[in-house]
Parts: sequence; C-alpha cells; structure tokens
Amino acid sequence: MFGFFRRMLRDEYVDWDAFPRAFKVPRKTMSLPENRFLTTLAQATRKPLLEVRQTARPMRVPSRVERSVIEGIAREQPADVPFVSAFNGYPQAVLRLSETRPIVLELLRRAVQQDKVLLHPDVFTYPTFPILTLRLIIFDSRIEPFIAEALADISNGDVQDFCSVLVNTRQGALHLYEGDNADARQTVSGKFTLWIPRTSAYLFEDVRVPYHPTKKDAELFIRLLSAAAKYLNGIAPEMQDFLSAGLLHQRTVSITGERW
Repeated sequence: MFGFFRRMLRDEYVDWDAFPRAFKVPRKTMSLPENRFLTTLAQATRKPLLEVRQTARPMRVPSRVERSVIEGIAREQPADVPFVSAFNGYPQAVLRLSETRPIVLELLRRAVQQDKVLLHPDVFTYPTFPILTLRLIIFDSRIEPFIAEALADISNGDVQDFCSVLVNTRQGALHLYEGDNADARQTVSGKFTLWIPRTSAYLFEDVRVPYHPTKKDAELFIRLLSAAAKYLNGIAPEMQDFLSAGLLHQRTVSITGERW
C-alpha cells in the first residue's frame, strides 16, 4: 500500500525544471482584472505568457465585485462562446447559453453540479497567427455532450492569465448563464477540469467523468503553449493577424468537418 501511495504522488508531480520558466509573447491587451485596478499596459506587457512555478490560489466563492464583473461579461459575450480569465490567481470561464428548452437546461445544470465538465485546449497554426482553441465540454449526454468553443488569442491579457494559472490548478471555475444579453441570469456555477486526450481519435463515451487531471495533462498543455508561443514569435509583427487566422480556421472546419 505504501508503494502505491508513492507511485500516486510521483504521478501527480510535475518536473517543472524540464520546461522553460516562461514563454515570452507579445501582450497586446490588458486583462479585465488589470483594467479594474488601472494597471498600465506598460506594466502588463512585462508579464510572460506562462510562469510554470507560479503558485495558484484555491477555488473560492467570488466576491461581490467579482460577481458583478462576471455578470457584465455574460451580458456582453456572444452566446455559446466561453470567456476566460483569472481572478485572484484562479482560472475562470463564463458561458452564456443560447439554449432555451427547460429540459436541456436542466441536464446542463445537473452536469455542471456533478463536475462533468472538461476543458480541452488545442493549437492550430495558420500563416498569420496560431489559434488556441478552448473547448468546454459539458456531459449532459455521454455520447453527444454539449460543446462550446472559444478561439483564443495568446497575446490577449485574459487568455495569458488564464493559461498561466491553469497549468498549476488543472481546474477552474465555470459560471453558466442563460437568457439574452440584456437579461442574462446565472443558472449554475461549478468547475471544469483540464483534459487533453492522449490520441487524436477518441469517443466521448470512453471518457470518464468526473475527470481527475494528472501531471500529463499539465505537461501536454505546457507543450501546446510552448509551440504556440514559438510559432507566433516566428511571424513578423507586421504580418501577425489573429482575426484572419480565426476566419481561416472557421472556413477550414466548415470544409473538413474535423472539429473535435
């Protein structure tokens, strides 16, 4: 039994010394918390994309001020597109649903309450920018779960802060909303866990949820971020265009049908 315990600890330990301390990429926008406390962009640009030794804080109930910020995000963000950031050292995802059918909303709420939510990141490279896709998978169904995807810009302050702490926590808070922009109301809060499939071909019914992320998920996520940062730094600044890359990604997905 003692031997099993030691193997379990070893599996959870990430050898940070095997990875670069930080990946430097441009930081073109401030995050919401930085805007809230009037951090200057000059200060923000000195932050790296990823500090792998950073210690993240445990999950806690959002403060009144943070709840008002989250509610504002839900009202402004397009439906079914997650918004990600980090508040007080913990990853946060906000998602407003376009779904209106009560029975479907109840299944989604139940899945969140049961911790059956995964975050699946991936990186796609295009001539003008790398695209970091962040897919929230809510297992309201074992075979066809609900999936909401964000195309993330790794030079965005919120995305950088989110990634920096997610490497350490391997999980984050999910705030689920329903309704139109003007009357968005929170339906449930829960958590998501980082999940990176080990093979390119997989079936959702084979995924065990709730999922407990391991050091391998953190290491694979670091490798994805490292590849995206290296690719972006290889593109001349005047040629960098995230919007064009995002449109090309959407066209590619619509043609090939290969999304998940």
